[in-house]
Amino acid sequence: MLRARLRTEVFGGFPKTPRPDAKTFAAVGHEGGLRRPVKFEPEKGLPLSLLVLSKTGVKAPAPTCVLLHLDGKAEALKHPLAGALVEKGCTVVAPDLRATGEAKPEADMVHGAPDHNAAEHAVWVGRPLLGQWAFDVHCLLDWMALQPELNPEQLVVIGIGQAGVIALCAAATDDRVHTVAAFDAPATLVTEEAYAPGTRMGLLAPNLFAVGDVPHLAALGAPRRLFIVGAVTPQGKKLPEKDIKEAFRFTSEVYNLFKAADMLTLLEDGKPEDMAALLA
Repeated sequence: MLRARLRTEVFGGFPKTPRPDAKTFAAVGHEGGLRRPVKFEPEKGLPLSLLVLSKTGVKAPAPTCVLLHLDGKAEALKHPLAGALVEKGCTVVAPDLRATGEAKPEADMVHGAPDHNAAEHAVWVGRPLLGQWAFDVHCLLDWMALQPELNPEQLVVIGIGQAGVIALCAAATDDRVHTVAAFDAPATLVTEEAYAPGTRMGLLAPNLFAVGDVPHLAALGAPRRLFIVGAVTPQGKKLPEKDIKEAFRFTSEVYNLFKAADMLTLLEDGKPEDMAALLA
């Protein structure tokens, strides 16, 4: 019920999913692997770009990881986890979600909020950006399911920083996500103090707390594999592991109810190569 409420009442519903429409460009060599640009449209007239990284010589279909970053695909691929995943034989798909990366509107920042205008316009039309971002991932998974070199049975969605919240929402609204991971994401959106500079307004969907805060969104992915690796306060302060476990106590309780405690991992930090091995 909460999953349905998140999709309909909070996100304003998802449009009818279009037939996956994408244009794939020639792959180029990149640091011992292949880098392939793709353009796709989650909604008509809304072209978004993504990059697909893979290791040469890996037998298809390969485990596939969607790597999300709210500064776009280029920043996602700079993260050490991206290279570690490719080295482990994963194909990494890094998209520009709408209003991010190459799709970021001009003059979108107001008073330190990088996506102020885009988030405002999204609320005006009744489809908060958080839901639109989750829908972008949904459409991306539709396209990925048609690619013979990718394994639809091993779909991992990873969010870096604030994009960790999007990853959790994507898993909550799409059962095809096999594993979800949030790296250095906010442990909560509730605060009596000002948010850290650079906080995305698009995360603050109206009526979100009718479904729940970040730990409740994380619990909606149960009993699938979930990694919370690092977490921060709304002011951007990193939390020690004991505070992470306390913040996600509700998530742990839900996983225990599913008798799936071993499917939940809460860590203060993790080496990229170690995390890639677990995610792959």
